[in-house]
Amino acid sequence: MNRFLLPLLLLLFAFADCKKKAPEGLFYGFVISPNGVTLWKAPGDFKNKVTVIKEDESFSVLKEKIADPKLGDKKFWYEIATKSGETGFISYDEALLNKTVSIFFKPEEREDFGVVTATNLNVRERPDLASKSLTLIPQFTLVRILSKGSLEEKVKGNRGNWLEVEYQDGKKGFAFSSFINLYSEAEAKQAVARREISLSGYFLVQRNPVFTTTPNGTKVQTQGSSENDCGYLDVKYFPSKDEFGVVTSKAEVNGKSYYLIEMYEYRSYECSNYATGWIEASQGKFLTAAEFSEHTLKTANTSLEPKDIAALRSLENANGINFETTTLSPLTQGGESKNLHLLEVAFGSKNSNGGGDLYIGKYLLQRGEASSTIISGEIPGELVFEDLDNDGYPEILATTSERGGNNTNLLGYKNGSYSSAMHSGFDGYSGNSVEITPEKTVKVTTYDYTEGPERITETYYRYSKGILKKL
Repeated sequence: MNRFLLPLLLLLFAFADCKKKAPEGLFYGFVISPNGVTLWKAPGDFKNKVTVIKEDESFSVLKEKIADPKLGDKKFWYEIATKSGETGFISYDEALLNKTVSIFFKPEEREDFGVVTATNLNVRERPDLASKSLTLIPQFTLVRILSKGSLEEKVKGNRGNWLEVEYQDGKKGFAFSSFINLYSEAEAKQAVARREISLSGYFLVQRNPVFTTTPNGTKVQTQGSSENDCGYLDVKYFPSKDEFGVVTSKAEVNGKSYYLIEMYEYRSYECSNYATGWIEASQGKFLTAAEFSEHTLKTANTSLEPKDIAALRSLENANGINFETTTLSPLTQGGESKNLHLLEVAFGSKNSNGGGDLYIGKYLLQRGEASSTIISGEIPGELVFEDLDNDGYPEILATTSERGGNNTNLLGYKNGSYSSAMHSGFDGYSGNSVEITPEKTVKVTTYDYTEGPERITETYYRYSKGILKKL
């Protein structure tokens, strides 16, 4: 070998070995925000930025559930590594609240295989509807689940998560979870044999029920757990006679129909218990979401008038309304002259032990002589009503709190409906909190703990006809 070439090759090898390599992680994620996401040098250190990870770039998660140095277990951080090998930290809020990233976790063993329930399922290059389609997988195909995304989305009217799947001799891609039923490998093979399909609706139990692990299988038994444990199966969450179960699938075995019932009790953003099992069709009656709504309307003891029910049917997600637990209350904090009511709409069902899919959405309804009208979108959080401009339509201060932070929306009436006049948030480090004073002004307190001593400023506003004016 040329005596000048050998040192050059050794130098090149040494340089290549010194280049940064992305370390192996526990799992990985994708940036989904068009603005990217900031990688910080340390948890809670907003003065030292490592880099901005761009949209569609992937990263490895090296360590999870790192407690915040200031807020403790009210705020957690991931330690991550970029593809180029740079390491740093991003907050859990980026995945849970800001929705800037989606973290892909390894599935539990009981859900590491799946059966395609759609007629033809698109498998894509990345977890995004705009991503290139790699192939179409036919119904009843068995796939391996490699990882599950943290971000819940809505695709073709179905809520779910993106899954990384393996199909056809080791090929990989991403598919949406609403069109795949998840199992262990042995259970998935059985599901293929029974030609299982996805089905959404409710099952009204009409006799003492028996729930089995598979259609016509053994009876479901409670897993061992303590009162404070999470992620456990407990048969108490199954519906009893005259209660509803949430249906997610249907199967045929030996000429009989069976429905898969899935019931959840959510305790916090990261803690839930469940009951899942099959029930034979003769033990009750299957209802679509629309049929469920009509059934609850017939059985409800409600103060809703026909004009209120007509207004409820105008909601985009009217199918699935539970009229038995939907309530309407006159608004006594300034809305009496306009005949305003707080409408708390129940969607879905929950049994006596807390299992199910019940969700409550809050709206404002105005009753007229001939008809009622819903004059707001859904208003989440704790609500404070105060008529700041004395027009008969009280303004609404809506506050949601999550893990050390809060988001506040001030809504006012303008041009026939309520809309946002101010939105703010505080994550424990910086941001705003909003309150209404006894003098009917809006007080905005701005906090900043990101650099050195805390900085707090207060600003006051007067509200009138949809506009905030600084005092």
